[in-house]
Amino acid sequence: MEKLGRLLGNASWLFVGDFLGRLSVFVLYALVARWLGTTQFGQLSLGLTLLSTFQLLATMGLKSLVIREVSRDLTATGSYLANGGALVTGMALVAMLGMYLLSIVLGYSLDTRHVIALLSLTILPTALSTICEALLQAHGKTHLITLTQIPVHLLRMGSIWVLLELRYDLDMVLISNVALYVLGLALLVVVLARVLGKQVLSALHLTERGIRSVLRMSKAFLGIEVVYSIAGSSLFIVVSKLLGEDQLALYNAGTQLLSVASMITLNLVAAAYPVLCRAATVSPGSMRALTSILWQLMLSAVLPLVLTLIFFSPHLFRVLYGRDEFAAASVPLQVLAWALACQAVNGVFGRVLVANNGERAVMRSVLAYAVATVVLAPLLTYSYGLMGAACAAVGAKLVDVWFHYQAVAQRYPGMAFVRQSIWPAMAAGGLALYWMWAATNLPWVLALGSGIGMYFAFLGARLIARPGHWQDMLLHARAGMDGPAA
Repeated sequence: MEKLGRLLGNASWLFVGDFLGRLSVFVLYALVARWLGTTQFGQLSLGLTLLSTFQLLATMGLKSLVIREVSRDLTATGSYLANGGALVTGMALVAMLGMYLLSIVLGYSLDTRHVIALLSLTILPTALSTICEALLQAHGKTHLITLTQIPVHLLRMGSIWVLLELRYDLDMVLISNVALYVLGLALLVVVLARVLGKQVLSALHLTERGIRSVLRMSKAFLGIEVVYSIAGSSLFIVVSKLLGEDQLALYNAGTQLLSVASMITLNLVAAAYPVLCRAATVSPGSMRALTSILWQLMLSAVLPLVLTLIFFSPHLFRVLYGRDEFAAASVPLQVLAWALACQAVNGVFGRVLVANNGERAVMRSVLAYAVATVVLAPLLTYSYGLMGAACAAVGAKLVDVWFHYQAVAQRYPGMAFVRQSIWPAMAAGGLALYWMWAATNLPWVLALGSGIGMYFAFLGARLIARPGHWQDMLLHARAGMDGPAA
């Protein structure tokens, strides 16, 4: 149980860091909109959209690769620090130049190009920070990542408010933002140096062969992230073209609420990933046991989130946006909520596959998801509007789930995923029935809190009633959870 507690603790640390990062971006959006108006808000929105794409290209999917390889063999730390760092530095410089050149080719105004140029300066420190974070996570020091992020995020939010309060323009806000990204990188480097020690740092080996090796192994990871990004963006393009920007705003409001809920599931999987990578090198039995534990934890976490979005989305929209017109997004969100469940399932299956060198199988699943999105999105959106777009998103995710499941079942036959889902599904069914009754008998906040409490009380009672079941699984999983190999 101690090892399981450590996994959940790492997930909590990742959640805090992720939450603060998203909050700082929200504060940037909100305060720029309030103080500087729609023109500079639009420039910022465009710049951040381009930035997310070029940051993806700069990091080259190396985070997953570095965590996997270093979790298995800590002696590879120096090689991945030197060669991975050199590779992302070169790619970051190319991405920075490409981002600015694209703004010129697309004919944006000088002011807009200036905003894009300032935002592009964050690509290099972000890419190098990604390598440092991957190494710390592989060494089991996840909490140190968040502890270095907390002061930087707080300084970022505070500096944005102070600068705008003092009537500085967007350029000064973005320059301050770049400086804080550099500060965050510096803190990570200091922490990483203390964790690794002089012995590892003195063993850094930067070679052309090492860079080529890292580049070759990262191609599949980069392809997965790029295809996912393009497929996800295509849904927004289809909605904007077929339904207009007003309907796109409603759809985007729903996906934003979905992304907040997904922080829990994504960070749970991210915390378990290094453990899965080590287990994959120990024994199939250890990998099976860890997969079973992660599967049941994920279902237990995601099902109440899905039901919360289905039953309480109108109330949540009113609280977050303060406008009744956004309540219209609650109906498609009730469908989109099931995409969250699919995403959680794919998170488990995808990490299990990658931990076992199955990134090519993940790539096939992602390509199938992209094809399903391209086919379903225009067809269903044109016929059924926002509900059709939501159904297309869920349908494409189900295709993704099926391909992921087939790949996992091929590698680990006999995994009883359906049987392991019974108790979380029963608890979720009871929660749904309770909320159907509470909808007309209790205030929504009381219904939400009491329902979640009863849900986890039921699962907790089940855990206490069958301690031997979990002890057996943890015993089999122990080899993978003991820690990185020296």
